Amino acid sequence: MKIRRLVAVIGSTVVACMGLTTVTANAATPAVNLSRPLMLAKGGAKPVAGPNGISVSYSSNWSGYAALPKTAGDTFTSIVGDYNVPSVVCSATPNTFSYHWIGLDGWADQTVEQDGIAADCNGTTAQYAAWFEVYPANFNFDFAVNPGDAIESAVHYLGDAKYELSLKDVTTGRGFDLIRACAASVCENSSAETITEAYYYSKRYAGTSDFGDEHYEDVTVTDSAGNVGGLSDPKAWKTGEGIALGEYGDVDTTPGPLATAPGLGASSAFSVFWSREN
Repeated sequence: MKIRRLVAVIGSTVVACMGLTTVTANAATPAVNLSRPLMLAKGGAKPVAGPNGISVSYSSNWSGYAALPKTAGDTFTSIVGDYNVPSVVCSATPNTFSYHWIGLDGWADQTVEQDGIAADCNGTTAQYAAWFEVYPANFNFDFAVNPGDAIESAVHYLGDAKYELSLKDVTTGRGFDLIRACAASVCENSSAETITEAYYYSKRYAGTSDFGDEHYEDVTVTDSAGNVGGLSDPKAWKTGEGIALGEYGDVDTTPGPLATAPGLGASSAFSVFWSREN
């Protein structure tokens, strides 16, 4: 069952439900916040038309799909989705990172309200953790996860510049469910996305950890007009696809086509494939 309304809010107090607990991240979690809004690839290439009316953007950090406004001023209120913690091959890609997450904003603005998991390589040692962030505020690693764990994530806009960030590790029962405020003067709620993220970061992180592939499914988007659908819903919103390029213009990670999985919503599933670290 998806994480949806899991908290009762009384003033600024959040009461956890469904047995979720907040666990302080242990020493095995990554140490640096590297998540960013979408960064266009070198040269600032403009989006190009892709199949099925999807607009393709080449970035230096995001691979995945986003629901985008069909009409100026359209906004989004919720995104939920399921995925697994991938296993990274750190002997092949030491000193690299990868974030796998869902969230609101960041495609065409400078805030992101998000939660997900990190699968990183500290040298040749793999590190895995659940995290949340309201960018540009502080990034928070919350608890350790394991390769293969099943994850449910949700981000809901509650109004009054407040967001509910929820993540549950279905395999272990750990999770968090909390309220955070917009970390800028305005959060536009102008996109709802499901993303795998990584990039070259100075000399500390050489690029994208070899995670093989990551599969997302049962992704459900809600907009402010009450429309509910998958990442592609031409009657309600446009769709953008992000493909991540490395420092030299080669494809690092790329999403496969949107699919309709058995028993799930239309255009609610896809995989992201790793090609190279940078």
